[in-house]
Amino acid sequence: MTIKVVTDSTCDLPKGLLDQYDISVIPVYINIGGKSYKDQVDINRDDFYKILPGCKVPPTTSSPGIGAFVDKYQQLTDNGASEIISVHLSENLSNVVNVARLAVDRVKSVKVHVLDSGNLSIATGFVALAAAKSAKAGKKVLDIIRDAEMTAKNTYAYAVLDTLEYLRRSGRL
Repeated sequence: MTIKVVTDSTCDLPKGLLDQYDISVIPVYINIGGKSYKDQVDINRDDFYKILPGCKVPPTTSSPGIGAFVDKYQQLTDNGASEIISVHLSENLSNVVNVARLAVDRVKSVKVHVLDSGNLSIATGFVALAAAKSAKAGKKVLDIIRDAEMTAKNTYAYAVLDTLEYLRRSGRL
């Protein structure tokens, strides 16, 4: 059995870990000034933070479409995946996990398990990484899911901000 792990670009895992554990990433969209960019494809974090101070209208994000998930799941299946575990940003913060769930209905060639990490940023990454490590160790899918869910339950994200200005501009503060 070849079990593959998919996550979204909000996971913030370094490329080295993504490559080492063969974790596939579906980019979310970052919308700036009327243009949409695929996160970590069309725009990287350094460029985003350089642009941010000059934004008159706060940037927004949006979920990838169902097709991005269906295409990724199908690509992994075509390359030998027998099952897929798809770990995403908390549904309390974004629609990404719900789009992944909708995509599952369109994929008939492989069983896809969608997990809400209940987290954001690197905390989501830790959940995806736990799943990938368990998959790489040869565990069965239910054990991998259990390991990922346990990691999600025991992982918390904290942030220290230099300024509250961008939260104020976005209306979150």
